[in-house]
Amino acid sequence: MRDIVMKIWEMPVLINSFSLSILTVLLWNNHKKHHEFKSQKYLYFQFMVIANMALLVLDCAAWLVVGCTGTLLRTLNIAVTTLFYVVDPLPSYFFICFADSVLDIPAEKKTKLMRWYLLPVALHMVIAVFTPYTGWFFSIDAVNEYQRGPLLWLSFLLSYGLMVLAFVKALVSYIRSRRENKVAAKNAKEYGWLLKFTFIPLIGGVIQAFDFNVTYVWNITVIALLIFYINYQNVEITTDTLTGLYNRRQAYAYFDRFVRERERDKTNIALIMMDIN
Repeated sequence: MRDIVMKIWEMPVLINSFSLSILTVLLWNNHKKHHEFKSQKYLYFQFMVIANMALLVLDCAAWLVVGCTGTLLRTLNIAVTTLFYVVDPLPSYFFICFADSVLDIPAEKKTKLMRWYLLPVALHMVIAVFTPYTGWFFSIDAVNEYQRGPLLWLSFLLSYGLMVLAFVKALVSYIRSRRENKVAAKNAKEYGWLLKFTFIPLIGGVIQAFDFNVTYVWNITVIALLIFYINYQNVEITTDTLTGLYNRRQAYAYFDRFVRERERDKTNIALIMMDIN
């Protein structure tokens, strides 16, 4: 039997296609669930998903032409890679905007912060547009192979700086909420999910910073988006929208577990319920 040799682009394109299918389902489900009321959290989450999908599509296009000779294909590779770097900081920007909404930052302050957040995004985009002429972020050699540029470290700093800032803000809010009373501490779980979501893509970014052959940072972000979406849906299912308190579904789940524990310990229980109007 002949050995099956996989081309260099097949694995990245396969993984990117799988990630795109996950994000498509996630995007559609999120749209159906919030088609009537589109909160800021919903919009920023949608934008995160769309930006991530755009990066995966561009990454696929770049892999399909890598190593292919010809002026047209080399020009196409340069154009696709440039566009990739233009879009690259957008997921981090939308995420920190999403994080500010979760952290309940006042609207006026949030508007001012968003303007500051745009500065590294705009700088990254400008450098990316000029990179085909300067080679700052990357260069495409004569055989159509990608090469890192001398300012690629700045790309990582500008792209992931906002995500690091979001991580710090979520961490501070998480620690503060854990120290406060139980009513405020209910937010700690949501802040904890923000920390986990931020941590996973940052790990992928660190790996890619040291090994350019690893280009799966946005695939890792897909995993983080999926985990965060599932957890966030669980919050909506088990809590009351108006008060933020646990609802009847969560109460039944708690009572069921409580009763089974008492039966195991063979202890008596009593229950008092009050309906406060």
